[in-house]
Amino acid sequence: KVAAGDEVTVLIKDIGFAIAADDIDKGAELMATTGGTVTTAETGKYVIGFALSSATAGSVLRVQIAKYKK
Repeated sequence: KVAAGDEVTVLIKDIGFAIAADDIDKGAELMATTGGTVTTAETGKYVIGFALSSATAGSVLRVQIAKYKK
C-alpha cells in the first residue's frame, strides 16, 4: 500500500529511463548495448527509442520508446 507522503515511481506510456553508455544528444535514435545501457543507434541496428534529453556517459536520460530497424 502507498501511504500519504510516500514517494512513488510512475511510468508514462511509452516513456522510460535508460543509462547512457556515452554522451547522447537530445533527439538521437537509441540502441541497446551489451552492457544494458543505450547509445546512439547505428545503421542496420534496431532502434529502441529516442532521447528526450541529452546525457553524458553514465547518467540517466528519458527515452521515448520506439521499435524499428534503422
